Amino acid sequence: SNLLSSAAASIETVSLESRSSMYQRYDPLMTNLDIDDRKPPPRSDKLTVFQAAPLVYRANCTDGDRGWKYVPIEMLDFEREREVLTGAFRDARERLRRAEIELVFETATTERFNAVLAARDAQAIHFTCHASAEYLCLEDGRGEEHLLKVGDLTDLMTG
Repeated sequence: SNLLSSAAASIETVSLESRSSMYQRYDPLMTNLDIDDRKPPPRSDKLTVFQAAPLVYRANCTDGDRGWKYVPIEMLDFEREREVLTGAFRDARERLRRAEIELVFETATTERFNAVLAARDAQAIHFTCHASAEYLCLEDGRGEEHLLKVGDLTDLMTG
């Protein structure tokens, strides 16, 4: 009985002290607080957007000495995508009154992708690139395409 009343007094003291803070930790014994007073603290989430814009790919050909030629690749509208993503997350933050999601834009090379995975620095990853059912078309760092097999992507993500 003494232990119980001492615990109740401690809870009341903690309850009164913590009411002054902006965010409350949920405690089922605290009955004098409104639901809104028990919001979790804001978190900082991060979405890493990998964008690939290789300039050319090598195509087989019968002309010339090399047996292949460079073919230009259509550019994607990265600026428009940045505007859409930034606007969508800003609108969601305002409507949901949630913490901001940090958007980080990276060049989509396997080196940068591996570095982000190794650092465990992103909660979500998005790719903007040309692709097929079997490959993502990343950059090689020299302006050419680097085809990343979907199976290799899966191995990188789970390994």
